[in-house]
Amino acid sequence: MVNLLLLNFLAVTGAQALWLATQNMDYSTNTGEGGVFNSPYCQVGKGDTEADAFSQASSTTNGIAIIAGGHCDQLPYQHTNQLGGFWDDHGTINYEDDTTHWFCSTGSESRGSCDAGAGVPKKK
Repeated sequence: MVNLLLLNFLAVTGAQALWLATQNMDYSTNTGEGGVFNSPYCQVGKGDTEADAFSQASSTTNGIAIIAGGHCDQLPYQHTNQLGGFWDDHGTINYEDDTTHWFCSTGSESRGSCDAGAGVPKKK
């Protein structure tokens, strides 16, 4: 019954669920002496589907780093500043546009995703 009411609400309001995803990434730099220095980071993405969100999170050109200097397993221990509308609040991934705020937990594995629902209106 609750699911049916939620579906009716989404259909009436035109609200659409937003998926958020996180992905471990590494940036490699040659040290000039034949060695390689790896810099870990956690990247985030969003999309209308889980696949879209993962695609953006794993993109080397369209993803946004949410944690620099650490992988996604550090999400529960971080509070990051907003970048590109995204930030992490101790494991809760947040995304805002001009009117709406979405949030959910992607977990703390090397990659994760969550359905952030229709979001909530931003406070003015």
